Amino acid sequence: MATSKTINTPASIVLSGTIPSSIEIRKVKIPGLARSFTTPEVYKAGIYAVLGGTLLLTVAVVSAVIAQRSVVEDVGFGTTPSIYHAQRIRDSLSDMDANVVNMLLLPSGTNPEAEKGYQIRKEKLSNLVVQVSKNITIPVYIDTSKDPSKKVPTPAEQKYASTIILGINNYIEKAQQARDFHALKNTAASLEAYREAQKIIGDDNSGLLKEAYLLDQINFEALSKSYQSGRGSSAGQSFIVFVAGAILLGLLISIQLLLFKWNRRVLNPALLSATLIAAFFLLDTLVSLNTANHQLKVAKEDAFDSLHALRQLRSTAYMMNTAESRYLLDSSAASEQEKQFSINANKIARIENLNPVTNAADYQRQLQTVANQGQVLPGMSGFFATQLKNVSFPNEMDKTKMMIADFVAYLKIDSKIRSLNTTGKREEAIKLTLGNEPGQSNYAFEKFRASQSETMDINIDAFNQAIQKAQRSLEDPNPRKALTSGEVIELTQPNNFDIFWLKVLAISGAIVGLTYYGLTQRIREYEV
Repeated sequence: MATSKTINTPASIVLSGTIPSSIEIRKVKIPGLARSFTTPEVYKAGIYAVLGGTLLLTVAVVSAVIAQRSVVEDVGFGTTPSIYHAQRIRDSLSDMDANVVNMLLLPSGTNPEAEKGYQIRKEKLSNLVVQVSKNITIPVYIDTSKDPSKKVPTPAEQKYASTIILGINNYIEKAQQARDFHALKNTAASLEAYREAQKIIGDDNSGLLKEAYLLDQINFEALSKSYQSGRGSSAGQSFIVFVAGAILLGLLISIQLLLFKWNRRVLNPALLSATLIAAFFLLDTLVSLNTANHQLKVAKEDAFDSLHALRQLRSTAYMMNTAESRYLLDSSAASEQEKQFSINANKIARIENLNPVTNAADYQRQLQTVANQGQVLPGMSGFFATQLKNVSFPNEMDKTKMMIADFVAYLKIDSKIRSLNTTGKREEAIKLTLGNEPGQSNYAFEKFRASQSETMDINIDAFNQAIQKAQRSLEDPNPRKALTSGEVIELTQPNNFDIFWLKVLAISGAIVGLTYYGLTQRIREYEV
C-alpha cells in the first residue's frame, strides 16, 4: 500500500504559483520488486524510461529509413542501368547487323547512310559493354570452366559481358569479310561470310542476342526480388516504428497523468513539448516511409515495367527490320526470314489465329482497331498488350496509340516489299526497303521508332520523378536521375552532408532534454 507524507512549502514559492501548497511524498509498491519507491524515484525512473523509449524509437526510425533508402537505391540505380544497357545492346546488335545487310544489298560504297549507321552502332556497343562491366552488382555466379575439376565461379554479368565483347569482335571480322568480298563482286563468298556473321548475332535462342537477353533477365529478376523484398519489409518496418513511437508516447502521457494526479499539475510545458515533438517525429517518419513506398511502386510497377516492355519491344522491332532486309539479301533463306519476321511481330503483338505475314491484311486491320480504340483485343498478347494494360501517366495512352498506328504503317510497307519481291521486282523491293522518303520502309520504321521513344520518355520521366520523390521523402542528400531518353546517366555519389542524422539527433535530444528538464523541476520541489 502507498503511504504519504505532507511537506509544508515556503509561502513565497506557493504564492508564485509554481507548485501547489503541499506536496505528497508517496511510496509506490511495484509488483515483483521488494522495496517501495518514493515519488521522486518514480520521476527519475520516468526520465530513464523516456530515454529508453526515445532510443528505441530512434533506432527503429533510423533502421527503417536506411533500409528503405537501400531499396530505393537498388531499384533506381542498382540493376536498372544494367537492364537498360542490356536492352540497348540488343538494339545496337540488331541495327548494326541491319546496316551490314543494307550495305550488301547495294553496290559497294553506294549506301553511305548504312555505313554511317554501322560505325555509330559499333561505337555505341563498345561504350555499352564497358558500362555493363562497370556495374557488376548481382551476386550470382556460374561455372565458366570447361574442365569440371577446375571450377571457376564468375559473376554471371561479367560472363555475359565478356562473351558479348568477344562475339562483337568476331562479328565485325566476319562482317568485314562479307563487305570485302562484296566490293570484289564475289557474291557467293560475300553471302557465305555474312551467314557466319549472322550466326554470331543469333536471336533470342542463340548467339549475342541471347547473351544480351540473359543479361537483361538476370538483372530484371534481381530488380523484382529486391523490389518485392523491400515492399514486403516496408510494412513491418513501419509497424515497428509505430509500436516504438506508441511506447514512447504512452510513457510521456502516463508521466503527465501522474503529475496531474500527484501534483495537481494540469500541464507540464516541457513534457507537453516533448510529447508533441515525439508525436511529430512518429507521424513524419510514418508519412515519409509510406510516401517512399508508394513512389517505389510508381517507379517499378507503373513506370519501369512499362519501360522494360517498351525496351524489349524496340529490340524486337530492330530484329524484325533486320529480317526484312535479310529476306531480300539471301533468297535461299527467304522463307526462314519471313518466319523470323512473323515470330518477332507476334512478340510485339500476337493476334489470335492471324499470321503477321500470311494473314497480313487482316492482322494489320485488327491492329489498327487496337490503335484506334486503345484497347486490347480478346486473346491478344505481346508487348503492345502489356503496355496498354499498364498505361498510368498523362498523355501516355495517346502516345501508345500513335506508336501502334505507326507500327501498322510500317507493316503495310513490308507487305508491299514482299509482294514486289515475289513478282520478280527485287530492285524495286530493295529501293522501297532502303528508302528514307514517306511511304518507304526506313522512313516508316524511323517514324515508328520516334513515336515509341516518346512513349518511353513518358515512363522514363515518371520513373525518375518517382525515384527522386522517394529519395526526398527519405531525406536522401543525393536525389538524382537514373535514366535519360535513350541513355543511362553515369552514376555518381556526391558527398553531400546528410542532414537526416542531424535531424534525428536534434529531435531525440529535444525529447530527452525536455523530459529531463520537466521532471527535474518536479523532483527539486521535494528537495525544498
